[in-house]
Amino acid sequence: MIPGFGLVSFVTARMASIMTVNTLTSEVRSLADLRGAPVGTLAGTAAETFLKREPVLLRGFPDLEAAAQALLAGDVKAFIYDAPILRYYLAQHPEAKLQLVGAQFDKQKYGIALPPGSPLRKEINRVLLRLTEEGFLDQLDKKWFGEKGGDEGKAEK
Repeated sequence: MIPGFGLVSFVTARMASIMTVNTLTSEVRSLADLRGAPVGTLAGTAAETFLKREPVLLRGFPDLEAAAQALLAGDVKAFIYDAPILRYYLAQHPEAKLQLVGAQFDKQKYGIALPPGSPLRKEINRVLLRLTEEGFLDQLDKKWFGEKGGDEGKAEK
């Protein structure tokens, strides 16, 4: 009888653990997981242009606050926008109980524009390289985006 109780306890604990892990993991791992689902982004952005070509029910929002409220209310399954801006928003609003998931869909680079032939180009490149090697850019990343790194570009509940 005692081994039977042990076996039942083990199976029950294992099932509870599996159910907890399944609850904590995200439903969204790729764009395919959003097919036919309501998805939000900021109106008039590159993310909106990208999502118009995808088979999702697109909803535009005027700002991140409105989008976060819609996400928390379950009005949209995910919110897709620029990863650095989402990371900053989540670092500033930990109470939002939202997280970044999945990989970036449409990676875009940022740059510094200079006139053609500018003598500043080489100096800027040298300084950026030095700051990268010294770890200063990583420190800035942690300061403004928090400890949770990542290149994700979707937020979800």
